[in-house]
Amino acid sequence: MYRIIYMGSSVKLLEENEIDSLLKHSRRSNINNHITGVLLYIVGDFLQVIEGEEDVIISLFEKIKKDSRHKGIICLFSENVKEKQFSDWSMGFHMTNYEKLIKDTGYDTLSRIELANIEDKTASILLNTFIKSNKDSITFW
Repeated sequence: MYRIIYMGSSVKLLEENEIDSLLKHSRRSNINNHITGVLLYIVGDFLQVIEGEEDVIISLFEKIKKDSRHKGIICLFSENVKEKQFSDWSMGFHMTNYEKLIKDTGYDTLSRIELANIEDKTASILLNTFIKSNKDSITFW
């Protein structure tokens, strides 16, 4: 199993119906490819974990990097893992903002630039802390 945590930005702010459409398509594709993960939409920015077979995840990440709807795609962390962290859902989803992300993760400040510079397992710790703080409001599918 392989996991990538990445972030990027949408070329434009997405409306709720656009997000719903993106989620429906991604979730179907994830199910078909045995991919699991979670996606945070942070006022135009995406922070996502994808996990599955290494070749499938690397291929998906390359596709995401070439998607014209995204810009500034940055891999924050990637690793081989023994098992999936999000095995019960094809993709969890939560919409938030940087103020809430700061509050829920305990950071003093956190902007897109600071998030993009997070290294190694810190990205995983940040996501896990946010997920634990928001478990009741994350949409799992």
